[in-house]
Amino acid sequence: MKVGVIKDVSGMGIRPQNPVLPMVKEVRQTTDVAEVAAIMSNMDWVVIAATMGGDGKCLFTLGRVN
Repeated sequence: MKVGVIKDVSGMGIRPQNPVLPMVKEVRQTTDVAEVAAIMSNMDWVVIAATMGGDGKCLFTLGRVN
């Protein structure tokens, strides 16, 4: 399940507890581990969250930072 890209997160009303989160400029979600590895090989990305779904797949949320 590829969810797509949210390009502008500034108006989402996120109140981060992690000091890195205000620097996130783009968010992606995916269940594809190979895609996560490819995205994470670019040093501009961090993992924001990973949750396990009822179907046994892990949903990763990644953020691009500047």
